[in-house]
Amino acid sequence: QKVAAFPDDKLPGVISVSYGDNEDTVVYAYATRVNVEFQKLGARGVTILFSSGDGGVAGSQTTQCTQFIPTFPAASPYVTAVGGTQLAGTDSEVAAELSSGGFSNYWPRPAYQDAAVKAYKSNPSVTLPASDLFNQTGAGFPDVAAFAENFQV
Repeated sequence: QKVAAFPDDKLPGVISVSYGDNEDTVVYAYATRVNVEFQKLGARGVTILFSSGDGGVAGSQTTQCTQFIPTFPAASPYVTAVGGTQLAGTDSEVAAELSSGGFSNYWPRPAYQDAAVKAYKSNPSVTLPASDLFNQTGAGFPDVAAFAENFQV
């Protein structure tokens, strides 16, 4: 709310945050309220970036899970979630094992994601996990990804 009080000419163009929590540990009413603030900033032209998480499909933890755990606020449809990739061999890129991603249990998939999710899920070269491990209709994340492991800076 403090950033939202800035006049337009003092707002940053981008806010980057390396924070995330398991979505199911964030009270839904709080997450909904925070989403309102994300929308307000987005309407004023501010891009908000959040890391997708560090625990793979186990959310913010690195232990085994029996159900995939989305992270918040990365799974919010009102922020841009950034995931991580790594090289596979010399010329292909794959998701980094540490990078979280998946589908929200709180937020339904926005229409702008429908075509990409449908294409991904129907791609015969993609091996998907069992459908009962993740929310089939939730908002997908991350939105973008970049090298996160084993690259020179």
